[in-house]
Amino acid sequence: MKSSDSTSPIGTVIASGADSTYVNTIPTAQATTGNGSVSLELGFPPECAISVAAGGKRPEMKDVNGVWKLLSSAIQSLQAYRGVYNADFSTAIGGYPNYAVVSDSSGALWVSTADSNTTVPGATDADWKLFFDGY
Repeated sequence: MKSSDSTSPIGTVIASGADSTYVNTIPTAQATTGNGSVSLELGFPPECAISVAAGGKRPEMKDVNGVWKLLSSAIQSLQAYRGVYNADFSTAIGGYPNYAVVSDSSGALWVSTADSNTTVPGATDADWKLFFDGY
């Protein structure tokens, strides 16, 4: 893999702007066995693979939105803690978290020293320090 193969970080979580009636929170276990709802343990359950005419259940849009929201939120969190510094991403997520590690265009590694950090690594009075500072 090349660094140029990397995709842009996820600045907006999928379904984050959707009305809550269109997004389910995905539980660990299916609350009601056989009702067709998604869970972390089953994913889409077996009844979603059976035709509706034969008694199966259709997958629900709000379950799909919930799965995408859950996964894209997790990916965004991971991207916020390690990657190449990206000003647009920083703005979209409200700033990098404390202890996030980013690299700059020269490859130097910087550690965020504040939550909601929208400063630029290496800039005067920025809330970043060089990763290997003091070693």
